[in-house]
Amino acid sequence: MSTEYSDRKIKEIMAKVNGQAKLAEQAVMALIQRDPQFLQSLVTPYLNGIVSHGIERARKSTGIKEPAVAPQPLPKKVLAPRPQLKPVAGNTMDNLMKALAKGFEEDAPKEASGNKVSQNHIDALKAMIKPKKY
Repeated sequence: MSTEYSDRKIKEIMAKVNGQAKLAEQAVMALIQRDPQFLQSLVTPYLNGIVSHGIERARKSTGIKEPAVAPQPLPKKVLAPRPQLKPVAGNTMDNLMKALAKGFEEDAPKEASGNKVSQNHIDALKAMIKPKKY
């Protein structure tokens, strides 16, 4: 059973009592006694915990212990091996840098036509993308 029914009823109660928590609590307790469907909708999300708690209390009061069964190990997730990255050839990187530099030159404003990408800028970009050696 979903909790939509209990959520709707509680919202109605909260609206009637102008958000006063104590009055809302009293109204919910009264509704629980009159409406079994409301109670079931209200406790549905907590049912597993309620049942587990009841079993634990019964086990402790009777002295019955948990059967000694060895826990099963969790299954190991099998991961595919990581593909080895191929190093980028030096001339490929040079071509890329030249293409990027050409794009900078084409995008430059007309009044700043004397400002072209310097070799220092290209060298700085190359330094940033050099593969790390491990």
